[in-house]
Amino acid sequence: MAAPSDGRHDEAPVVTLLAFPLQESGGIAAFVRSLLAALEAAHGKRFPLLAPTPEEAGTSSRLGQLRIAARLFRALLKARPRAIQNHENLPLLAVALLGKLLSPGRVRVVHTVHVDPAERKPWLKRALIAAMFALCDRVVVVSRDTSRRLDNMALPLPRNVEVIYGAPPPAPAPAAEALAGYAAAHRLGPGPVICQITRFYYPLKVQGAERLLAAFRMVRRTVPEAQLLLVGSGPLWAEFRDRHGLATPVDGVTLTGFVVDPQLPMGLADVYCHLSFQDALPIVVLEAMALGKPVVASPVGGIPELIEDGVSGVLAGPTVAALAEDLIRLLQAPMERQALGRQAAARIAREFSWPRCAAQYAALYGMSPACAATPPGTEWAPQPAPAGPTRRALR
Repeated sequence: MAAPSDGRHDEAPVVTLLAFPLQESGGIAAFVRSLLAALEAAHGKRFPLLAPTPEEAGTSSRLGQLRIAARLFRALLKARPRAIQNHENLPLLAVALLGKLLSPGRVRVVHTVHVDPAERKPWLKRALIAAMFALCDRVVVVSRDTSRRLDNMALPLPRNVEVIYGAPPPAPAPAAEALAGYAAAHRLGPGPVICQITRFYYPLKVQGAERLLAAFRMVRRTVPEAQLLLVGSGPLWAEFRDRHGLATPVDGVTLTGFVVDPQLPMGLADVYCHLSFQDALPIVVLEAMALGKPVVASPVGGIPELIEDGVSGVLAGPTVAALAEDLIRLLQAPMERQALGRQAAARIAREFSWPRCAAQYAALYGMSPACAATPPGTEWAPQPAPAGPTRRALR
């Protein structure tokens, strides 16, 4: 429970640190935009964000990154925060902890781990991260699976870990005209569409897209009119495109680049897929479920915490052939697709909301529980959608 505090401290801001501009695409940026919007709607005041500028985002040198960190640190001290929220980036967690040490009064530090700790780090690095985590007031993870695997990055395991689920970014379903325009722009035909949005930043995510591509080629033998829409961007995108000969649409496969509004390709999907060999709690799966799409996803990370297999989605089998069988069955069974989509949307509406998430974070910041929830029916909206992909500034 949040401890009471004097009025002066209540006026101090909660400052968020982010290692890249908020306009960046991807799940972490979407999470932060939505969380800040929900907090501001619930409390009626700004929650300041400190992040690199778009101009700084291209900085790759160590010296340049140190300058960015120093600028953010000075701004943090000037803000005199009551709490500091850091997302994922460990160098900025060090900035937050130093800010806590040098700030007057009690300052809480909350660090959120967004990325699945799939690979075990060297023991010395794990010990250092564990020491940093121990200095935090709370370490938040986005799924129970992440909490179980946290020893891959921090050992000994911290005792101040809490699971807080995110939610899909609040947005209306895309209009029919916008969907038709997107389909025409990418020359999609009338056949059923399988869609996946992939961040081509991580090899284990790219391997998931390759598994889907292999399964789709099997699907086409039974459902020749089927179409695969692969959406995404990142440093591994061009290599993936060239390796599979996807510079132009071929054999029902269309590979697009970055998309500003992921709900456009999602809205066209008869089946939405999320095949990956690494994940925590992908926001994109929450979005697809909220749209009422039948989702076929890899049973990795926190995905089984979202999808009840055969009820609110399908957890993909362990082989390409098993995945192809699931896709063929769903493409040939519109009633099953509709039932899965209804259950998915109902579960998201019932259990995953930003007002609930924001209330849990507000409690960690020491804010009054009475102020930490949005009244029913309160309208709010996330910050502006990203204008395009950017490079991360701090590594």
